[in-house]
Amino acid sequence: MELELQIASYENVSVLRCRGRLTYGPETVEFVRATRQALETTKDIVLQMAEVTRIDSGGVGALGSVLITARKRNAEIKLAMLHPRVAEVLRITGLELLFDIHTSESEAVAAFSTKNDVAR
Repeated sequence: MELELQIASYENVSVLRCRGRLTYGPETVEFVRATRQALETTKDIVLQMAEVTRIDSGGVGALGSVLITARKRNAEIKLAMLHPRVAEVLRITGLELLFDIHTSESEAVAAFSTKNDVAR
């Protein structure tokens, strides 16, 4: 299955629900494009990845790329609901240390409002 992306918004947070595989090729190109497009309108993004069942080095690179883009724009990306295979790849590559990872989409969205309350 190719990568499918669905975008939802909650207050000032964009949620990208990813489904399929995040692998080198058109999937990673579309993933990076959609994430960067979301960064044009918000600084808070959740990547909900419960249904991403496969990730390869291209997908790892795409995650790293969008994280760097977000940080350059003073934005933040959180991950939610990682599929066990994806979680294992992120652990092996060390990317899990760079992302704020949550067990549910709502928890990840709520973490932004907690951050914003502390900043005030």
